Amino acid sequence: PNAGLVWNPNDFWEFRLVFPKPRVTAFIGAPLGVPTWLYASGEYHVEAYEVNSLFAKQNDLVQISDWRVMGGLRWETPRVTTFVEAGYIFDRKVNFAKIGTDFKVDSGFMTRVGVRF
Repeated sequence: PNAGLVWNPNDFWEFRLVFPKPRVTAFIGAPLGVPTWLYASGEYHVEAYEVNSLFAKQNDLVQISDWRVMGGLRWETPRVTTFVEAGYIFDRKVNFAKIGTDFKVDSGFMTRVGVRF
């Protein structure tokens, strides 16, 4: 579930204050005719999987969670949106429902590059 609000005070700013992924975006112009946005975001990220344990010969549920602070650039054309971002991931945890032993993963940096059609 998501909760929060989105506020656009003018054509240059967007405040997407929505948990679990808030983002503040600023329009920085259109170099070469391509609208460009600069943004900073935070994220509470959770993934869950069912895994098969070869040693215990049964299935288990595992949940991976972390917090992320990111910054990036986004370019928008009529057909494609492109982005590049980098940030820091911390408080990383791996939790098992039954058989595995919970543990933490070291903090670290990450980058993402993407294209949306």
